[in-house]
Amino acid sequence: MQRSAAELDKLLQAKTSDEKESARKEFITELSDLLGTLKHEVGKVGSALDSEHASRGKDAGAPDIELPGSPSYDWNPFLRRIRSLQTTHQFLAVKWLRETKFADEPEAQNALQVAIDRSMLVTYFRDNPKKPQFPTLCCKLNQEHSIVLESLGAVAANS
Repeated sequence: MQRSAAELDKLLQAKTSDEKESARKEFITELSDLLGTLKHEVGKVGSALDSEHASRGKDAGAPDIELPGSPSYDWNPFLRRIRSLQTTHQFLAVKWLRETKFADEPEAQNALQVAIDRSMLVTYFRDNPKKPQFPTLCCKLNQEHSIVLESLGAVAANS
C-alpha cells in the first residue's frame, strides 16, 4: 500500500493543482465505492450465515426480511425517505446519513450503501465550510435510474 502511495505521489508531482485535486477526488470516489461494495459483500456473507442458521431450525418463528440488494427488496420507503430529506436539507452528506440519521437502523445504512453502489443515489463532493481541505461526500436521488423513477412514480400515483 505504501509503495502504491509513493508511486501515485511521483505521478502527481508533474500535475497542476486542479489535476491533482481531480485525481484525489476520483481516488476517494473509487475507494469509497470499493469499500461500500466490500461492506455489501460482507453483509451478504452474514446473511448467508443467518439463512443457514435459520434453516437448521434456529429462529424458525422469525419473519422473513428482505435485505437491500435482494431482488424482491421494496425500495419505495427508503427512496421516499431520501426524497423527503432532500426537500428539507440543502444537501445530504453520506456520513451524516450513515452515522446520524440512520445510526440505529442497520437496514437503512445497508440500503444507503447499496443504493449508492447501484447508482440509485449519485454522489458528488461539496465544499466543507468547517474543513475546506476535506470536501464532503454528498448524495442525491438519481432521477434517471429506473428504480427511482418507478418508486417516485408509484408515490405520485398514490398521492
